[in-house]
Amino acid sequence: MKGIINQAIQEYVVHTRGDEAWWKIREETGIREVSFNPSRDYPDEWTARLLDHLSADSGRIKEDLLRDIGRFLVPHTLKRVYPTYIALAGNDVFSFLARVGLIHRKVVSCIPNAKPPSIEVLERGEDRMVVRYRSERRLFALFQGLLEGVGDLFDRPITVREIETNGDIGENECRFEVSLVRQPSPARSV
Repeated sequence: MKGIINQAIQEYVVHTRGDEAWWKIREETGIREVSFNPSRDYPDEWTARLLDHLSADSGRIKEDLLRDIGRFLVPHTLKRVYPTYIALAGNDVFSFLARVGLIHRKVVSCIPNAKPPSIEVLERGEDRMVVRYRSERRLFALFQGLLEGVGDLFDRPITVREIETNGDIGENECRFEVSLVRQPSPARSV
C-alpha cells in the first residue's frame, strides 16, 4: 500500500482523536513507524491492521472509516504533500477528476512494486460524471470518500453515488456517479 494512505490514516486519527490516540494505535498494532513516507510502499497488512484496530476501537464499520479517511485525504494530506500535482490536476471538480488518473500514474511511477488502482472517467456531462475505479485491493469506500474530498477541495457541493458495484461489472471494479449540487442563484435586488 502506498504510504500516502497510511499517512492519511495517521493524520485523520490525529485530526479527529489527537496525538495520544495515534500513539496508542501504533503501540497496540505493533506498527513502529513514527511517520509514513508517502512515496514508499508499505505492506498491505499494516494498513489492514490499522483499519481493523481503528474500527474496533471506535465501534465504526471499516467501510465508513475508509470513506471518511478518503474524504479527509484530498483536501488535507494530498493538498499538503503533493501541492504541485493538485494544482496541475485542475481548478474545478470535473477537470480534476478528468486528470486524476494521469496524475496518479505519474506519482506512483517512482514507487517500486506499486499496484495503483485504475481511475477512468467514462461519461462527462455539464453537471454529472461517471468514474470507474478498478483495484485488486477493492477499496471502494476509500475511493468514494476521495471523490467527496475533491468536492471539499474545491468547496463545491457534490453528491457521489455508487451506481455499479463489483457484482455487476467485475469483482475488482466499481462505478460512481458524481453530480454537482445545484446552487441557488443569488437573489436579485430590485
